[in-house]
This record gives sequence, structure tokens and C-alpha cells, in this order.
Amino acid sequence: MKTIFFFLMAVSSVKAYECAHFMKDQGKVETLTHTAVEVLKYDSLGHFCTEDQYLDLELNFMPNYFKYREENDDHYKLMIHYAYKSCTFIYNSTKKFVTEKRCYSTW
Repeated sequence: MKTIFFFLMAVSSVKAYECAHFMKDQGKVETLTHTAVEVLKYDSLGHFCTEDQYLDLELNFMPNYFKYREENDDHYKLMIHYAYKSCTFIYNSTKKFVTEKRCYSTW
């Protein structure tokens, strides 16, 4: 019984990443801002962050991403997880544009 209780407490305490988690890294803030405003057409990053449609955010620097003609550029990968789909955005932080966008169903 104690193990079941411990398991339930551990599962319920898991939190998804939100915008505030990424605000310490300027490259990640730039990626979030550009994707939210330019691609997803929100008014600002603040409006995107207060939106409750997404379940989780993943945002990582991609040092080994070598796209043709972007080999020497810095890239970030932003994944936005919704209830029934996930979207991946590859942001070129050197040239300031989203170089790749993919969405797929999660069920």
C-alpha cells in the first residue's frame, strides 16, 4: 500500500516544462519569441506563455544539426506538445528564421 501511495505522489508531482523554465537562456527566449509571434501568430511571448492549449514544451540547443547551407549556423529545436498532436520547430538563431516545421498526431 505504501508503494502505491509513493508512486501516485511521484506521478502527480511531475510538472511539465513551461515558458518560465527557459527564461534564463537568451537563445531559448529568442527561439520562443520568434516561434510564438512570427510562426504561431500570437501577439507576444506573454500571450503564448499564458495560453493553456499546450501540455508541455521542450527546447534544446542542437550543436550537431547540419542542414545544407546552414552547416555553420546555430539551431534550437522547440517541441510543443498538445493533447493530440506535437509540433517540432527548428529555429536558425544565426539567420533568425524557422528552418523546419513538422506536426504529427500523437495517437
